[in-house]
Amino acid sequence: MRCEIFPAELDAAVNFYTRVLDFTVTKDRRADARAYVSMRREDVQIGVGRRAVEDARDARRPPIGVEFVLEVDDAAPATPAPLTSAPHRPRAARPAATAAPTLA
Repeated sequence: MRCEIFPAELDAAVNFYTRVLDFTVTKDRRADARAYVSMRREDVQIGVGRRAVEDARDARRPPIGVEFVLEVDDAAPATPAPLTSAPHRPRAARPAATAAPTLA
């Protein structure tokens, strides 16, 4: 699994993943304008990038939040699962709206 996170505190996030969760830093570009650190622990890779804005309420677009990437060796053999729910039935038509009476 691979994911990217965009925490408010880049250094604190890197410290947490390396010291508490035992990840190893594989790429450290904190000095770059677009600071980014890549870490790995076994089959899990985490990228940590600096937020583009300081306050997430000001901009709700990436890079704020989390991005998950699931990698598979081969997706070709996958087949869709059969539907197990009842077939789709169209909704009944709603009655036409009537105009509200006007007061004179």
